[in-house]
Amino acid sequence: MGIKIGINTSGFILWGGGVDFIRIILKGLMAVKERHGLEIEVFITQPKQDNSLKPVLRRVIWKLVKLKRFKPVPPPDISKLEEVFFLETHIRPIFCRNQEEFLDKSKSLDIIFPFFELAPKGFSKPWLGYIYDFQHKYYPGFFNKKESLLRDAFFHKMLTLSKALIVNSKAVASDAKKFFPSASARVYAMPFCPLADDNSKLDAIDISEYKLPTNYFLISNQFWIHKDHKTAFLAFAEFITQNPELNFKLVCTGAQHDYRNPGYLDELIGLINQLGLSEKVILLGFIPKSHQRKIMWNARALVQPTLFEGGPGGGSVFEAVSMGIPVVMSDIPVNLEIQGNNEVYFKTGDSQSLAQALKQVLNLSKLPIQEVEKRNKERQIALGDFLVKVIQSQLIDV
Repeated sequence: MGIKIGINTSGFILWGGGVDFIRIILKGLMAVKERHGLEIEVFITQPKQDNSLKPVLRRVIWKLVKLKRFKPVPPPDISKLEEVFFLETHIRPIFCRNQEEFLDKSKSLDIIFPFFELAPKGFSKPWLGYIYDFQHKYYPGFFNKKESLLRDAFFHKMLTLSKALIVNSKAVASDAKKFFPSASARVYAMPFCPLADDNSKLDAIDISEYKLPTNYFLISNQFWIHKDHKTAFLAFAEFITQNPELNFKLVCTGAQHDYRNPGYLDELIGLINQLGLSEKVILLGFIPKSHQRKIMWNARALVQPTLFEGGPGGGSVFEAVSMGIPVVMSDIPVNLEIQGNNEVYFKTGDSQSLAQALKQVLNLSKLPIQEVEKRNKERQIALGDFLVKVIQSQLIDV
């Protein structure tokens, strides 16, 4: 007898990383669907309407931001997500107008996950929660006191009121035990599984409008403080000085605003000018996803200088590994969970170490597409088997 699984996208569909997280889960489950007799439904619930002043303030902020050199990431188009998830499952997602309709339409399922927020009171089905990361514990200066307290309160509730939850790395699972030792929920760390899209379609994508050079490194992160672009720019300047014969540039994609530090972009641009990199660093901002993937496909290597991530390497490394692109990344514990034999690590926050790693990564090359596809498929099966095992353990406990 098969297992009827509901995938709850509520909360995840409001940001690109959340959408990709759901897609990774779906790819894993679909890879083992027939073997385990799975029946899968995907639910897209219309986000709650906010009747407070927040929408008005967001519009005002948007107008102000448009006067600057950057623009924030627009929220994903909910209407288009049905097609996105349909491509992953070949199952038409179920659209719900509100949470009540979602609860009604999911009555026949055996289990529902992941829950970005606590399941509503009276919810009788087995479910799995989700926690993203504990960045505020390691870098409290990146958050105001209220935000840190809210995070602690939410994580405590999720870890005590849910029976089990999934997280994106062993590091997050370890942190849950470290910071909430009395929590009763079981925490399951998902194995690393990159988001594998169809790389064969990339050659047809036209990115000539960006006028990119032949040789470049890529940073594909939002310009948040913890992504540590500063170390990358310092390292790239050192790399150019040490290797004047190499004609390389550094391309940066990603939204250029950090709500925690609105002046951060100006600081970075000032550093670029100070280092004499104004002709060497290319800031593209937030661009279409297909263009970002093609730019990554053509890059000599992806650079991930991040100080903190909830999942190994963050979204950009998930993509790069799924393409077989060489990666240079910081040696924070969560990044060390990736062992793909096509990456170089450097000492976190150390620009000289990163400069050396940039030279070292040139000894690596893009993996053959057949090998990449084989690895991606193996990782998806491993993830699917893991999720089924977690689901079965929760159904046994009912």
